[in-house]
Amino acid sequence: MPDLEAVQLRKSIGRGLLFAGSFTMQLDDSPVRLAGPNGVGKSTFLRMLAGLDVSFTGDVRWDGVSARKRLDVAMVPESGLLFPNMTLVAQRQWVQKRTRAAEPWWPASYFDLGDLATLYPFEMSTGQRRKATISLALSVESSLVLFDESWLGLDVVAKADLDDLIVALVDDGRSVIYVSHEDRPFETEVAEFGDLWDEGSSLTG
Repeated sequence: MPDLEAVQLRKSIGRGLLFAGSFTMQLDDSPVRLAGPNGVGKSTFLRMLAGLDVSFTGDVRWDGVSARKRLDVAMVPESGLLFPNMTLVAQRQWVQKRTRAAEPWWPASYFDLGDLATLYPFEMSTGQRRKATISLALSVESSLVLFDESWLGLDVVAKADLDDLIVALVDDGRSVIYVSHEDRPFETEVAEFGDLWDEGSSLTG
């Protein structure tokens, strides 16, 4: 199974240290939930793992390769990602021209996208924008998928659809790490984020 490694990793915000240390986590066949209070750096760590935040020292590695060099990690952020002046279908086409497209496109099978594909973000409700964000992030082929509070704004049906989507991704061989303050019904491994940063800790999922 792939390993997630932090190697002498140190992340600061301004003059304050957010987290520092080393750990190794072996992921098994279940999604991993990063748990802990707000402000400890869970979302920041996901961004680092996705290669979106490189302002740190040390390294974070997925399956032996630095996050700075990986191109097969997809992230569903808590906010952002959507282009305001493009419909969802146009945004997906734009992404697919520049990356390796995901086949099959998982969200199409698990979400009722309806007319969502032809809407602009400003025409969407909060829940629709969340589904559009998930759908756009999963337009690229990935071995690791990161979800940051992706259930926020979804109704009960859509939350259940996202649960099913995550289970399907794992069953298909993808690894999933997520942050959520909600308990989800699928089988998951829980990693307390603050406990990871004991120097040299080793966790097996």
